Amino acid sequence: MNPTAEPQQQMVYELEQAEMLGLMAAVQTSLIVGIDNAQLVPNGQKAQQEMALQGLQQLRDKGWLTPSTDEDGLELLDANLGMMMPALAYPEMMLLVTRDAPGQPQQQFRYYRANPVQLALEMPAPNQYRLVGILDAVAMLNAARSHLPVTEEPTTAVDSFSLPLDAFMAAKDLAEQGNVTDAAAQFEAAGCSATGATTLAQAINQPTVGGTMAFLQFEDQQIVNGRNLVMVRNETAAWMVQPREDNPELLAVQTATPESYSAVLLANARAVS
Repeated sequence: MNPTAEPQQQMVYELEQAEMLGLMAAVQTSLIVGIDNAQLVPNGQKAQQEMALQGLQQLRDKGWLTPSTDEDGLELLDANLGMMMPALAYPEMMLLVTRDAPGQPQQQFRYYRANPVQLALEMPAPNQYRLVGILDAVAMLNAARSHLPVTEEPTTAVDSFSLPLDAFMAAKDLAEQGNVTDAAAQFEAAGCSATGATTLAQAINQPTVGGTMAFLQFEDQQIVNGRNLVMVRNETAAWMVQPREDNPELLAVQTATPESYSAVLLANARAVS
């Protein structure tokens, strides 16, 4: 698999808060993983029941909840929603992307997988939810990486080095404070090339975009495994930072090319699958 093509999406559902509660009632779950459920679920059992009933009726009005053809009094949930909602409540894997860009509010993007279902959960406005079906795992990684894109052809040498977390944080603090020269010197001392060290310090000091990707593995709504990747870039190059597999006390820092970025994303996704 090589996540380089454009994300492919197959189904989109726009939902209000009441409809989300109605869907949760329909699939018998009280929790959506990865969001602030206190904002979704009203306080008090009576208020919850009333909103869920309202949502169920709205789902009927949209044709997403229909009477069964059997004489059993049951209702049938739209087939796609019937697969998406359990993936939100009981995912096998979740990918949480956090994006930071100068002058813009922080954004978060959520992706879920419960084989064979992949989807994105978007919240375009307060009390508004959008479920986007995604065809496969590669398309899900493509969609996630679109929020933290790398430069197609970095104009600096490709570097890869490791250093302890406290050493990285010390250099990062220097760069954020504008002391690019001393920050670059610390990166160079850890094994980065002189040019790369300066580029990395400059990217931390004045990023065009940065953020994190949290790859999370779940069992029964509990996180059992995870990988965290930090990405920062400017107009010159992009960099990836994450704990080393063989020694979590060290951070692996490397230039993010389209190829290396794809490889790291795939490795992280497989690690939590």
